[in-house]
Amino acid sequence: MSIYGDAEAGGDSLASVAAAGSKEGGGPVVSIKTNLTDEQKKKWGAVLGCCALFLFIAWLANPSPPSCTPAEAAVVAAHRLPTTVDADGTVHFQADGKLVEREHDKVSLPLDYQVSFAITPGPTINPSWSNIIHVSATGGNCCNYGDRVPGVWFYPGKRQLHVIDGHGAEGGGNDECVIAEELVPGTTYQVRIDAHEKFVEVFFNNVMKCTEPRKDRRAFPAAQVYASDPWHPPADATLANLQLKPLEPFRGCTDASACNYDISASVDSGTCRRPGPTSDCNGNPIQGLGYGGQMSGPITLISRPMQIVRNAPLVHEARAQSGGLVNGVNTPPPPVIQTPGALHAIIPLPMDYTVALTVTPGMRIVEGWSSIVHFTATQTDCCAYGDRIPGVWFKPGSRNLHIRDGSDADGNSGCDPLDELLSNQQYQIEISVGQNGVQVKVNGVSMCDRVATARRPWPHVHVFAGDPWYEPADAMISSLVVSPLVGHSVRPYCS
Repeated sequence: MSIYGDAEAGGDSLASVAAAGSKEGGGPVVSIKTNLTDEQKKKWGAVLGCCALFLFIAWLANPSPPSCTPAEAAVVAAHRLPTTVDADGTVHFQADGKLVEREHDKVSLPLDYQVSFAITPGPTINPSWSNIIHVSATGGNCCNYGDRVPGVWFYPGKRQLHVIDGHGAEGGGNDECVIAEELVPGTTYQVRIDAHEKFVEVFFNNVMKCTEPRKDRRAFPAAQVYASDPWHPPADATLANLQLKPLEPFRGCTDASACNYDISASVDSGTCRRPGPTSDCNGNPIQGLGYGGQMSGPITLISRPMQIVRNAPLVHEARAQSGGLVNGVNTPPPPVIQTPGALHAIIPLPMDYTVALTVTPGMRIVEGWSSIVHFTATQTDCCAYGDRIPGVWFKPGSRNLHIRDGSDADGNSGCDPLDELLSNQQYQIEISVGQNGVQVKVNGVSMCDRVATARRPWPHVHVFAGDPWYEPADAMISSLVVSPLVGHSVRPYCS
């Protein structure tokens, strides 16, 4: 029987070992009563102690178990369930039926691939992690990249799927695509996991349930497939049509200086669209960009009053909202929609700079977070360094400013001035960012001074007013200027 551990940590449970014994040799651990005299017990104790010492010395001499002979390897391989492969490379596994521990033939995992299966949960909920499928390119359970590519479990005491696919980023070997929905017993679900070089998507019945960015992924030539695995009890469920299918690399605009830059694309599609030399992506005029898009002086992004309007979703966001790829087929990305009245510009940011904007809040207060301006070098919202350099919002249900600028140490660090802005009053907001720190002023009064080191310049920063991720703030922006701080460095005062 298997020793079942934790799907999160991958460790074996001492309690389960005590109850079940080891996988290789053991039955239950029990107490044995004997009729030996005390003298006999001492003799047997000495004998057993010598045996233990001998085994320990032998282990020190050769701590690794001997490798299998070709004949032994053939026996192991014979117990693996064979697979069939279609002309398009789709691998079919013999996994239909109620889940039990099964080992299948090894498969080659390309950089882009799809794992799909049908699952029907049974009536019983397991109190511990219970496995459905597990693909391991390392032979291990957890938690390095390659241990779970992917792995799917039920959470303890639930029918909620725990989907791990992992990637090569630091600490990313056990990264999850989180799905809150619980499955209903007796209902069949078609589950699909599309793993691409730069993102993963998970679908139930062709409806996307989650998507997450990925980085530093690689192909694996020989990955072991289990349904279910030897480290966890099988889930109470019936499995059908377990398949693995190679996918085409995802294509899109890979140029960060383009308006329709797609962070999820790994192969350029030749569809990049760039702003005009004196305008932003929505056709609004901008002034101050030097030759080749360099910052030679102040860049005026907004010079006349503009009501904040939400930008259309970005390419990768629009694809996620529309349900992702169709049956895993690589389809052209949706077009970038120009939003009249919204600002979407692309500018460089040096090491030291100032963002100055003039804002007049309106009468309406937005219930959730509401966007004013958002500078991002990554085309994502939060929370790595470069996502918000800076970003300015109103907090939910208020006109209190929420300003994030970030640094390498904390990508979502920032400043929250205490005073709430008043409607129909004009405010000058100035965010000065330097190598050593950040200072925020409102109407010339310093609201925040803080140290922020390990900063860097950014060649292609997308500027939104308002951004694609939040409702627009009810406010007018009458001026937005970005200026280099030549020969200056922000130095916060010491209190």
